[in-house]
Amino acid sequence: MYSASIRRKTACSHMGAFLSILISGVIISGCGGGAEKEGLVSAYGTVTLDGEPLPFAQIMFKHVTDGTSIGRTDGSGYFNMQYTLSQSGAFAGENVVYFSTKDMETDDGTVQKNELVPKQYREGTSTLKVTVKEGDAPYDFELKSK
Repeated sequence: MYSASIRRKTACSHMGAFLSILISGVIISGCGGGAEKEGLVSAYGTVTLDGEPLPFAQIMFKHVTDGTSIGRTDGSGYFNMQYTLSQSGAFAGENVVYFSTKDMETDDGTVQKNELVPKQYREGTSTLKVTVKEGDAPYDFELKSK
């Protein structure tokens, strides 16, 4: 009786480990695995707000039909767009551009709680567009608070 109980627990722990590995593989493949997406081109640049670098901001390029690429500015306002973890770039053609600093983590690990980006540049209200073309980077954005 005792050995049957141990065998059941061992089998359950092996099954749990197997399921964890399987689920992790599915998540990882969904976050960058698979075939390379056609139409991505290099997209990087800087973002300033009222002439000063905009640090630790999220930037999104939303293409009309192909999807959204996301970037994050560093402490000097520089960004590099990513479609997935393993695929860099943004889709060629016209993209609507959004920015946000709310809840972004800074280099020292603190979370920025205040939104520094004016409403006219945020998701849902931005009308700022960029036409992405091979070889046209850098894409520099000079945002104005007024």
